[in-house]
Amino acid sequence: LNKRLINAGQPPLVYKFYDKEELSFMTDNALKREGLYPQHPGPVDVELLAELISKRVEFCSLPLQYEAATQFIYGEKPIIFFNEAFLNSNSPYREHRWRFMTAHECAHIILQDMLFQEACRRILRNNPQYDVNSENPLLFFDNNRSYIWYEWQANAGGANLLMPREHLNTVITSTIDHIIHKHKTSDSISRDYILNSIAEEVSH
Repeated sequence: LNKRLINAGQPPLVYKFYDKEELSFMTDNALKREGLYPQHPGPVDVELLAELISKRVEFCSLPLQYEAATQFIYGEKPIIFFNEAFLNSNSPYREHRWRFMTAHECAHIILQDMLFQEACRRILRNNPQYDVNSENPLLFFDNNRSYIWYEWQANAGGANLLMPREHLNTVITSTIDHIIHKHKTSDSISRDYILNSIAEEVSH
């Protein structure tokens, strides 16, 4: 796997531009399909989502510059690999980075697995002898040195998974309602207090 990662070039993908509405719809739909769309204010279970939409999730020794990788396989669910070194990290941002990294890899699957499958079908139509299988996989990998279109999509999709737009609006509205109810006898409520309260709920 290390050798494949190091030598991996850009996968033969069918390029697809998703606008903000499509990104939001596809990630929301994936959460709803797996029964993970939040029904009340609280965090999205992206770890369970990763297990449900992939063939499996593995921890392995990857080159240090790679925190995670998604392996697409023709005709099968993708595999998500996490660098086991990340588990031993004592970095204070580790927990939050872990959540976003997981959401990022899930977004690769939600947004791009269908593009990979279509690319493979095109290759096989033109060259039936081409070997695309689990022994000759193609990988997407999270590499900060390359910021190309499918990584941008995974970052945007990961953000949508962690904070679904409709759910975010619900959290903001309920927070404002709570503040108004709590301070209904007050003549004024400071703008900073409202913004800080919303920020705390959203970050949670």
